[in-house]
Amino acid sequence: MGRRKFKAGLPVRTLRPGDPSYPRGLCDLAAAPKRVYLVGPWDHPGPFVAVVGSRNATQDGLDVARDLARSL
Repeated sequence: MGRRKFKAGLPVRTLRPGDPSYPRGLCDLAAAPKRVYLVGPWDHPGPFVAVVGSRNATQDGLDVARDLARSL
């Protein structure tokens, strides 16, 4: 499992299919993500929220994602 530093200085875990921590619910998807990046503790019982983005996000998309994340 890879580890990187998030821009805010928080540790980031990279989870891949086959990793014991990879979300089981994603394994059943026809197009399961090849990587899931996790910031924060994984041992919380849930529920969880994911904010998914794009490499080519528009400014409007960035604004919506930022506002959504702040409201959580």
